[in-house]
Amino acid sequence: MSIVGLDLKCFDRSAAGIGRYVMQLVEALTKNSEHDFFGYIGPRTETNQLPSNINISNGAWDKIQSSFVRSIYSLPKGARQTELFHSMDNSGFAYKLKGTYSVSTIFDTIIYDFPHFFTFKHRFVVQQLTHFAIKNSDYIITISESAKEDLLRLFPQIKSERIVATPLAADGRFKPRNEKEVYDWLKDKKLPEQYFLSLGTNEPRKNLPNLIKAFRKFKQNPNNAKIGLVLVGGKGWLSDDLKLNELQEEQIYPLGFLPDEDLPLVYSGALAFIFPSFYEGFGLPLVEAMSCGTPVITSDNSSLREVAGNCGIYLQPEKIDSIKEAMEIFIEELPNRKTLVEQSLIRANEFSWAKTAEKTLDVYRYLLS
Repeated sequence: MSIVGLDLKCFDRSAAGIGRYVMQLVEALTKNSEHDFFGYIGPRTETNQLPSNINISNGAWDKIQSSFVRSIYSLPKGARQTELFHSMDNSGFAYKLKGTYSVSTIFDTIIYDFPHFFTFKHRFVVQQLTHFAIKNSDYIITISESAKEDLLRLFPQIKSERIVATPLAADGRFKPRNEKEVYDWLKDKKLPEQYFLSLGTNEPRKNLPNLIKAFRKFKQNPNNAKIGLVLVGGKGWLSDDLKLNELQEEQIYPLGFLPDEDLPLVYSGALAFIFPSFYEGFGLPLVEAMSCGTPVITSDNSSLREVAGNCGIYLQPEKIDSIKEAMEIFIEELPNRKTLVEQSLIRANEFSWAKTAEKTLDVYRYLLS
């Protein structure tokens, strides 16, 4: 059997979307018996959650969190004992390795399309890592067709056949929860019975300032007096001007980072999930929401229509009135919410980690054949 190396630095629930990708994909990949998997851990890797049939490293790279340092020094050194190595966090080797195939997952190109959303340091590091991946990988994986098209637009030197899109999925815990369980959870958290939900790291591309402004305009209609807005997600970068702690008087409830076991409850209790992002490589929270039977309202850009399909109500994220009007359209559709729930569940079932893993394994098979 071939030895396949996996960079597990982001096998870590706190690593947001990338963490979910790595954890779910590794679990699905290791159900396959045609390869021996060898994992290269980092200081935050949740080793107690790793599948039992994956061997893990014991070397200098284990203590290094920086993807930049790992790409230049530690991972190329360790990967020489593998026949194929998969970099799973927007990075790749700093140089070509003889005798080892290299696969890199690139999640998005936002660092190029919206550079002002990031600090100089963040831009420099991510652009350099992306350059490594493009130059030195034998195959590139993206998480949507939209992200693949963006890569080809920005880097026309890449051959299209060197890139494959592997859509993501929600894990099994995301399913509709019963009304009593949701009611008790909402009561414990002191949340309203009716609310829109927004979930994502508090960073510029998630567009929280425009969402909050739109919600304030939405609330000017007295018919919407009992509807709240719940914000879930950890603190990101360039977001210090958003005074979340001062919003509860306006029926806006910032909950911060929630443990995984609470997420299906907060999704299931929402009237709708609203995701006015400026850009996404995929948009995993949409699938999580739909898996819980929660209708979605989202931006009409990047990969988001590819994910939500005909189930979504779409908006222009840069226009505050467009966000407000999308919420109003949804409220008008409330009598038909049962149909929206059914459509959401059907759409969510089109995505699975087994499909994602099989497409990933096809890349491995092609290179190793």
